[in-house]
Amino acid sequence: GDSIAATANDWDDKLNRARQILEMLVDVQRKWVYLDGIFSGSVEIRHQLPSEASQFDKTSKEFIALMPRAKGDSITVLKLIAVDKILQTLEKIGRELNMIQKTLGEYLETQRSRFPRFYFVGDEDLLGVIGNGKDPLLVAKHLKKMF
Repeated sequence: GDSIAATANDWDDKLNRARQILEMLVDVQRKWVYLDGIFSGSVEIRHQLPSEASQFDKTSKEFIALMPRAKGDSITVLKLIAVDKILQTLEKIGRELNMIQKTLGEYLETQRSRFPRFYFVGDEDLLGVIGNGKDPLLVAKHLKKMF
C-alpha cells in the first residue's frame, strides 16, 4: 500500500515538473523565435537598440546551449526534467526576453509618436519599414497600409 502511494506521489511530482518545464519552454521558445527574427534579420534594429541586441545575443546563446539536450529522437520527459536547474534557467531566459521585448515595444512606440502614420501598421510592418529603411522597394510594400 505505502509503496504504491509513494510511487504515485513520485510520478505526480515528476509530471507536474514536466508540465511546468514544457509550458515555460513553449513560452520562451515563442518569444525567442520572434526576437531572433528581428535581431538576426535587421542590422538597423541592432544599430538602434545596441544594448538589447547584445543582451539578446547573450540570452540566445544561453537558450541554445540549453536546447541541444532536448534535441534528437532520444529525448524523454524524464531526461528533460533531470536537467539541472532547467526550470530556473528557462524562467531567467524568459524574464530577459520579456525585458528585451518591452524595450523593443517602447522603441516602436517612440517611432510611432514621431510619425503618427506608423500607428496604422502593426509591429511586423513597422519593423519591416525600420529594418529596410535604406531600401525603398522593400519599404514601399508597407506604405499602402499607412496611406
